[in-house]
Amino acid sequence: MLARIDDFLLNKAQKTCDKFQRLTGLTKFRLEKWATIIAVMSYWMFAIEVRVLFLTLYSCILSAMYFFVVRDLEAQEKAFLARNELRDNIDYSGGRIVSLVLYGITLPLTLSLALASSAPELLWFCGWMASVLSKTYFSACIPRPPSKSKMREWLEKGLTALRDSLPPEPIPVSNR
Repeated sequence: MLARIDDFLLNKAQKTCDKFQRLTGLTKFRLEKWATIIAVMSYWMFAIEVRVLFLTLYSCILSAMYFFVVRDLEAQEKAFLARNELRDNIDYSGGRIVSLVLYGITLPLTLSLALASSAPELLWFCGWMASVLSKTYFSACIPRPPSKSKMREWLEKGLTALRDSLPPEPIPVSNR
């Protein structure tokens, strides 16, 4: 049952990455970086709301660790765009299933608790869990080969249409 849910979420994440790359020209690495940054910000907000020293110290450690994760993602993206080389994309379905059990069960319970009580810090914690889970699935996706994005095509068509609709520039006449 968990393997089927894992496959479903992985297929949805792959489709999201493919659509994002076709539309913007940016790879799955950008989605991973955004999910990582959102996870750090959500956990910081959770630690600030709770006001527990241990969680604040853990937030510092987590931020430092995620800083290196983002730098590694940037290096992987450069290697992929330059040489079409993809590393660290081994099928970790066991790790994804553990994350799915850990966050997938805890997230709805925490979210229902946060909505039932007036505890905004739990909403930040839910944001952290959702970001970590989405980063886990985005990291398992395989990016498409680099190509021209839809946005670039639309921009080029618009510029061409604008250029064609404008009258030609007048040629300056010199008075000698």
